[in-house]
Amino acid sequence: YIKDEDGNQITNPNAPDVFKFSWMGAAVGSLIRPIGGVLSDKFGGAKVTMVAIVVCTAAAMGQAIVVQKTRELDEPEKNFGIFLFLFLVLFLCTGTMNGSTFRTIGVLFEPEIA
Repeated sequence: YIKDEDGNQITNPNAPDVFKFSWMGAAVGSLIRPIGGVLSDKFGGAKVTMVAIVVCTAAAMGQAIVVQKTRELDEPEKNFGIFLFLFLVLFLCTGTMNGSTFRTIGVLFEPEIA
């Protein structure tokens, strides 16, 4: 939201259309999932998951800072690119962790159960 001439909060007319970008998160998460599995096979599921969690946490904190700073701007749409990038990093990390989970399940459980 932005403030109009009277100080009322209104929807930003210059805001990007989120429907043009919302599919990207699911696509990135789905496409990176097999790579998370391959990395887990090479380096171990726990290590891959740990690194992904650290990166995911940093991206989430960065996103929180961007949102807070954007609220103070007269043209908040200028930070949309940074917000979208951090959003996609979050999906990249969760897709990687999803792939590494399959590696971990195979190690933790017997083949008949897994």
